[in-house]
Amino acid sequence: MTEQEYKKKLLESLDREKTSILSNINSFLQKIPPEAVRVNIIISSSQDGEGDFCIHGGLNGPDLYVLNKKVEDWTNILDIKHGVNGFEPDFPMVDPFSIDFYVNDVVEKVFVKWFDDNYIEIDDSEVNVGISIYSDHI
Repeated sequence: MTEQEYKKKLLESLDREKTSILSNINSFLQKIPPEAVRVNIIISSSQDGEGDFCIHGGLNGPDLYVLNKKVEDWTNILDIKHGVNGFEPDFPMVDPFSIDFYVNDVVEKVFVKWFDDNYIEIDDSEVNVGISIYSDHI
């Protein structure tokens, strides 16, 4: 699979899961406590390079543990897991030894663009702080 083919399939998968992803983002954003100073949307890619990842929310501010405990039930935005027949939900899987690109970088770039393209459908009316999107992979 080429990088362009992977990007296309990843974008198709994000679009297929759009309703769920946006609902999860909006639910999370509506629970932001006033003491939060930043909202984080974190892309956690696996180290195996097959293309699985999860996206979750987090907060910055005073007493991080207490702050994030207040929203822990709403932080799961997308969680891709290995299933019997591939990833669940259905996302593209690659063999990291047969591609010439770093799949985790592509996941990050494609998700950030997808988020930006769909931002109009995100209800940030209760959010009075900045929203950061970043990856926690090494």
